[in-house]
Amino acid sequence: MLVGTAAAAAVLGSTASSPGAVAAEACATTDHGSYTTKICLHAADGPLSGDAPISVTLTSSDAHTLVREVDVKLDGEHLLSEYEDPFEFQLPSYLFADGSHALSAIALLRDGSRTQPGSLTVAFGNSGQQPAPTPFAASGGTAPAAGRPFVVAAAGDGAGGEQKAADVTKLISGWQPNLFLYLGDVYKQGTATEYVNWYAPERYFGRFRPITLPTLGNHEYTKRVAPGYFWYWHDAPHFYSVEAAGWHIISLDSTSQYNQFQPGTTQYEWLKHDLDGHPAPCTLVFYHHPAFTVGPEGTSSDRITSVWQLQAARGVDLVLNGHDHNYQRFQPLDASGNPSTVGSTEFVLGSGGHGIRAFVRQDARLARGADTAKAFGALRLTLNPNGAGFEYISIKRKLLDYGAIPCSGGEGDRSAPTQPRLEGHAGYRKAILGWRESTDDVGVVGYALYRNDHLIGRVGPLTTFADEQLKPATGYRYRIVAIDQAGHRSVSSNLVSIRTPPRHRRPPAGGGG
Repeated sequence: MLVGTAAAAAVLGSTASSPGAVAAEACATTDHGSYTTKICLHAADGPLSGDAPISVTLTSSDAHTLVREVDVKLDGEHLLSEYEDPFEFQLPSYLFADGSHALSAIALLRDGSRTQPGSLTVAFGNSGQQPAPTPFAASGGTAPAAGRPFVVAAAGDGAGGEQKAADVTKLISGWQPNLFLYLGDVYKQGTATEYVNWYAPERYFGRFRPITLPTLGNHEYTKRVAPGYFWYWHDAPHFYSVEAAGWHIISLDSTSQYNQFQPGTTQYEWLKHDLDGHPAPCTLVFYHHPAFTVGPEGTSSDRITSVWQLQAARGVDLVLNGHDHNYQRFQPLDASGNPSTVGSTEFVLGSGGHGIRAFVRQDARLARGADTAKAFGALRLTLNPNGAGFEYISIKRKLLDYGAIPCSGGEGDRSAPTQPRLEGHAGYRKAILGWRESTDDVGVVGYALYRNDHLIGRVGPLTTFADEQLKPATGYRYRIVAIDQAGHRSVSSNLVSIRTPPRHRRPPAGGGG
């Protein structure tokens, strides 16, 4: 998908910063009728080597001019798109032949016009040297610390270089996940240069590379090939499976370019044999295009139906997708797409940072959705022996959806959650509480909080709470109980005693505050 109308727009200013030791510059001025713009390309002098810094600056006679996208080409082929100022990137010169190349950039403006291209001749000189690729290995994740759940984070449609994508990765990093699933789409065409800039950096999804299981999105494909994806992931297979925390996890290529979702195709037949050969009680499958969606991308049912029917018939529990830029969770659905307690639950998670799009239709099977700009975020799963707890958390740290899903092949919810460990301290007229997350055989769905042995409320599967509007200089006792999706209650936590400080005194006249 191209960046949607809700994606961030950049306002053209006087200049953007450019790389140090700049000696090469080329500019072009465009008359748009009521205003003019000037676009300039900046690069270092001499042969470029390694990841060479490049910048594009734009100025306008109209301070309110908005840019939708800056498109950069090398020798007439798409190199990279940028969506937010400052327009700076690293050009991996080692991926191209030594010698002279034509670098150009244009700006696509929000009023539908575009600038003339700024063009610059650059020379590359790497003597054939380039970094050694990191071999792809399908990760089963890291082991959680003792007493902690196995945490899986999932998001897609976020690798476009925007601040929202950095916010999503920062959110996920705070969870310290054991495994990360990237659900596809690196913008705009998934070139190697876009991977180097919009996926690989530490501030983006590259920070999770050692624990990442990827899948292909439609944006990675150009002319029916996806060279950037296979370069970055070093020839990762189109489809594969791993075991993690007792779950069987499968990645598929759902793109029309690959077109392997029909019976008789190599991927479909592999999936059938893989599911038959791994009768794990809990199974998760992820790929880019959803079978069901209320977003503007629409369903890919003609291509997805056969695989959905196969998954549902084989007891797949969770199906994670991207593509539509919003959050959606459907009721468990059977092979025909009808609600069923033993069906597969589909999540749409195209909210990783590259624009949000509103819903365009209704579907009674939709259990929960979030299509506003506040819904940028990611899914947090806790994988358990007989099910999974889930939380959809926005970049504003708001819990927008949560619950637990039993596995169709599991033994059901047979035990209560583990005992939580409570800690707390006092603030003025409030108690600030935190606790160690409980674990469960299916999934913890919340906690009951008690003050002085009286229930004061229930919260979802968060692990902090502020009890406010308390009396000053007063003692309080707190405990909590974890609750799972079957209603089982844990042993009560330890008791924490807190005393609020006395009432603040007003500072004397003329004194500091």
